[in-house]
Amino acid sequence: MRNRIIGTVCAVVLLSGVSAAPVQGQWGMVLDWINKLSGPGFVRVGAHYAFGDGLAGTDARLRLTALGGWKVSAEEGSDADDRSMQMYSLQATLEAPLLGGSRRSAQLLGVLGVAGHVFSGDDFDSFTNFSFPAQVVLHIPFGGSAALRLGTGFNVFWFPDDAFEPLVVDVATEGFEGAWGATAGFEIGS
Repeated sequence: MRNRIIGTVCAVVLLSGVSAAPVQGQWGMVLDWINKLSGPGFVRVGAHYAFGDGLAGTDARLRLTALGGWKVSAEEGSDADDRSMQMYSLQATLEAPLLGGSRRSAQLLGVLGVAGHVFSGDDFDSFTNFSFPAQVVLHIPFGGSAALRLGTGFNVFWFPDDAFEPLVVDVATEGFEGAWGATAGFEIGS
């Protein structure tokens, strides 16, 4: 497994190019694509419960998460109305180690799941929606049964045509919408 990771890193370095100008051009397309994943930006806070350590004879575990989210408007100009958006979510994910040993040592986890959301606000009709989260999480244990979780990944949405109407938001309603995000969490328990 370690040789595969080293090989992947070497391949990325080799494919990136030799000089700084081509590297910037090649990675710029990726960064532009990530920047265009536009949906409404939310700050979300919640709690989770994990169970099934060693699920089906593996190191996988199931995690249920409840989250409340509030719209964060961009400086360059969302109007005051769209700041009133809220998102309430219930998420079920399966996480499994990609790298690392037991949960008592640092691990890199792969996380896949499904989430249900209720979007509401003062200026549009509430609606429900689903997404499919995919993340990579760094799990860093310390102090016995506590751990820090740092992650990043995407939630892939499929919004209805009339989502958020009459507000004008940059959400793709003709196909899927990917929302990139970063997470930080503190875990306590056995």
